[in-house]
Amino acid sequence: MPDLVMGLSGITMEGPGHCQVDYTVSGTNIDRVSGHPLFPLGKSVMWNVRASLSLDPAGKVRTVDLMFAFFANPRIQPSILEALTRNAMFLAFTSSGCRLLQDAVEASSLTDHCSLVEQLRGHVWEATRSPHAHHVLQKYIVSVPPYKVHFLVEELQRRAVQAAQNRFGCRVLERLIEHCPPQQIAPLVEEVLSSALLLSRHAFGNFVVQSILEHGIPPWKSRLVKSLHAKLRSLARHKIASNVVRCAMTHCSPEDRTQIVEVLREVTPQDATNLSRHCIGSFVFREARFISKTPLPGS
Repeated sequence: MPDLVMGLSGITMEGPGHCQVDYTVSGTNIDRVSGHPLFPLGKSVMWNVRASLSLDPAGKVRTVDLMFAFFANPRIQPSILEALTRNAMFLAFTSSGCRLLQDAVEASSLTDHCSLVEQLRGHVWEATRSPHAHHVLQKYIVSVPPYKVHFLVEELQRRAVQAAQNRFGCRVLERLIEHCPPQQIAPLVEEVLSSALLLSRHAFGNFVVQSILEHGIPPWKSRLVKSLHAKLRSLARHKIASNVVRCAMTHCSPEDRTQIVEVLREVTPQDATNLSRHCIGSFVFREARFISKTPLPGS
């Protein structure tokens, strides 16, 4: 870049052996082969760059971590938007790139940040399971009108149960349940409801079930409660599923909560006493006793 200009914005010491340097880099890329992808060919661009430096005891630089950012000028230039859009697929699957795309979604207009994430169309399943790209999907879901995320719903259909059991995919499903209307996400919820018992016990899937209980419509909640009835007493003692039972007792209708209490009541006094003294089940027992108007066996 023959017109390359660098300007120092500030230096911050962050304890011994570490400092942060903020500066601007502007110029016009004229080399199609060796130019940086975030500098579009033939267009003037100014980027804010943050360099995190680690220093040795003598004060010499040991490592440098560079990150493009919008911290100094949150308005996105058209040339920068073009570069981000063109490289969105690559950026979304990297640690620093996914943060940059999330910042871009916040800083750009609706039309612009839709064009950014549209590059992931056809790759939603892969992005859902990525430790980096799932953050971009979540930011997009909470930032745009629901109709703009319908391609995410379509690409996750027939894979909702798998996504719910993934440490990253479960978060994407939670955001969809929280921010989309019922008719839009109904196919995904139906898949989750069909495997409610499995997911209620799962380390990640239980959060998706709880999200339905908290944000779903009453028919979904009632179906969930009914699907848990057969195993409710064992679920109440399960270190993961007990949280689902307690969530149902908090967010479901009075009728559904009463059903849960009635199922827990259909035990011998000794079983109820055991539940009340169980290291996990005791929390469910307390919730049930609070809801119930009459003492539970073992109280």
